[in-house]
Amino acid sequence: MAKIKFERYKKNPIISPSDNWWETEATFNAGAAVFGQKIILIYRAIGNDHISRFGYAETIDGFKIDKRLGEPIIEPLLDEPFERLGIEDPRITKINNNYLIAYTISSVYNAGHSPFFSTKEKNPNDAPWRVRGAFIKTQDFEHFERIGRILGDEDIKDIILLPEKINGGYALLDRIVPSITLSWSNRLDQTWGRRRVVMTTRKGWEEERIGGSTVPIKTKKGWLIIYHGVDRKKVYRLGFAFLDLNDPTKVIYRHPDPILGPEEDYEKKGRVDNVVFSCGMVEKGGQYFLYYGGADKVLCLATIEKEKLLSVL
Repeated sequence: MAKIKFERYKKNPIISPSDNWWETEATFNAGAAVFGQKIILIYRAIGNDHISRFGYAETIDGFKIDKRLGEPIIEPLLDEPFERLGIEDPRITKINNNYLIAYTISSVYNAGHSPFFSTKEKNPNDAPWRVRGAFIKTQDFEHFERIGRILGDEDIKDIILLPEKINGGYALLDRIVPSITLSWSNRLDQTWGRRRVVMTTRKGWEEERIGGSTVPIKTKKGWLIIYHGVDRKKVYRLGFAFLDLNDPTKVIYRHPDPILGPEEDYEKKGRVDNVVFSCGMVEKGGQYFLYYGGADKVLCLATIEKEKLLSVL
């Protein structure tokens, strides 16, 4: 079996916290999209108020950041109860001429409520976070239209819209702990249904939970998806799988080993130690560019030759 490993960019991290008050603490977990001759990165930023917003950067060659805005491009609506505590983890999907940004909105349950979104190990000191899903639409990355919440009132994370309709419907990957699931809809709103489990946990590096990371890329071998796995020590690593082009609930291949795990200092020490977590990957010049967060603090990059990764099938 071929050994598949992404190569870290030697100048990582590519985006780090700045002196701008809204991104002094963290800049990480960027969605990525090819837009003309450049790659757009919309990253999660946390500042002095501990609320997540979205920052904006561009790169021409995929490596060097050529442009980075000094103000956030999208902020949470602080008078909106469902997202007043922040917007998180954007994933960018192009469908026709529109770019759909799927993301998580954060709030909290009432103190006496038992949260649906929970892990096997509950900590009574943890805040009862509410995490819902939402869409934003743009055509130019300058003007943004909120489509609003999706999947009703469910607590949900790792929302990823596939980049084309399949059998006449939209397909949406999400995560019901501890598994990756998929839902279908004829509309981009709250009418998603027919949820099925796509992948669940396996012993070892992905034993505690898994979740989708990047927007699937269509290849001759199937839908290529990067996903994250968490072990019992809460270490986050990345793996990959191929889903059937006509039925993305069907896994064609799932690589047994992680392709990236926390090894460097910027991945091992940060806001949350021992984390590599991705929200965006693009294809450019025969390579896959994987943008990932290191220790919930900085944005990093790793690459691999396209044909090397596809050679596993």
